[in-house]
Amino acid sequence: MFSLAEGVENCCIIICFLTPEYQQSEYCKKELRYACELKKLILPVVLGSNDNTSSKWKPSQWLGFTISDMIYLNFQRINQDNFQENAKVLLDNMRLLLNDGHSNLSNDDNIIEQHEQEEEEENFEIDSSFVLPDDIKQGPEINNEKIVTNENEFKCEGDSSIIIIHQSGQIECNQDLYAKNGLFTNSFVLSDCIFMNKTCETISILKLTCKYQNKDQQWTPCQIHFLPKQSIVTLKANELFNCSLKIEIELKGTPGSSNEHRIRAHSLLPQPLQFQISIEDTQMKHSNLFVQQINRPLHLPTLDIVSRKFNVDQSNIIDFVSCDDCLNSVRYFLLIYFSNEKTENELKFCFGCDLTLFYRPSWNKQFIRTLQKQAKKQNQFELIVHEDILSSFFICKTLFNQQFQLQAIQIQIRTQTSFIQQTIRLPLDLIFAQSISF
Repeated sequence: MFSLAEGVENCCIIICFLTPEYQQSEYCKKELRYACELKKLILPVVLGSNDNTSSKWKPSQWLGFTISDMIYLNFQRINQDNFQENAKVLLDNMRLLLNDGHSNLSNDDNIIEQHEQEEEEENFEIDSSFVLPDDIKQGPEINNEKIVTNENEFKCEGDSSIIIIHQSGQIECNQDLYAKNGLFTNSFVLSDCIFMNKTCETISILKLTCKYQNKDQQWTPCQIHFLPKQSIVTLKANELFNCSLKIEIELKGTPGSSNEHRIRAHSLLPQPLQFQISIEDTQMKHSNLFVQQINRPLHLPTLDIVSRKFNVDQSNIIDFVSCDDCLNSVRYFLLIYFSNEKTENELKFCFGCDLTLFYRPSWNKQFIRTLQKQAKKQNQFELIVHEDILSSFFICKTLFNQQFQLQAIQIQIRTQTSFIQQTIRLPLDLIFAQSISF
């Protein structure tokens, strides 16, 4: 049984019947792109969907760009009455493709001609009269600086003979993996805590409570218990009790999106995060221990980090755009750079979310020609591209001059807390140059 790849490799011609389901299928996407790489004869046939909107559906996103330079057949109005006639049109065009390597289609209503036979004179010089829109930047950025505090600032105080010592000084954080009914728990474990009875008599701890200081500087009660759990702790004369304490704060929102984010105090909480741990003993006296938790700096994407990760020469970088979601401590970014490592010059794009999710499309000469033809045909000076990449956050527009020559790309990134719009002039003269000196 042939695999998908073998089927493409051994075929003479590929007839692809295009529907919304075809466009959404990863297998169809791989098959068609592989056929294009092998320069196979391809005849797309647009069918649309089975609902009442079938005649309105058009290939878009990756599929629209893939077939934009191809001649394709429109069979969206096919029915039982015209089935034989359309089948003959399909067979005729298959024969033409197989005989000539291309199809000389007529102007029949069910045939759409998108391929221009004549190569237009290429003039991709930068248009100096093209004015770029103003850039916009709104909202805060993530404060990723290391917090330095005095470790001896907080001590145990009170009139109880039991003193509390946090010996290790380490606080382990963890956030729930998912929120339930919009709520999740941010927990903090203080390991290696010591409760010491300084007197010569037995004393018990009757009550263990905790408060944390919120962003409004108010002390807010939260849950705390011994690990392992127990309600009353009794200390004999001069006895030490070693344990861990677990503090739990219930928050309304969404927990961190990655392991790095979930082992922190959530951005809904202040930094440093201060706790007041209190006990009440059998003598009705109290001790209070003040401790603070400090998040380590995040590994956020920067121009230097991303360019080193993908081995991009600094001299080839065109621009780097980023926008922070301060609520979730996440950074979205786009790196654009020039590449002439292969046989043809290309623009490389790296769309990303933090350092865990990347999309890396490339633009070569043919892709740019296709964009310009599409803009001219639609009489549009702006086209949205890469609409399937992180579409909830990114909008990418290509900007054309009055001659429909591509001049720039406009990037919009919108998060829950911030927004940026930046327009970047593209060095297309380098993409179409014969010899490159960047």
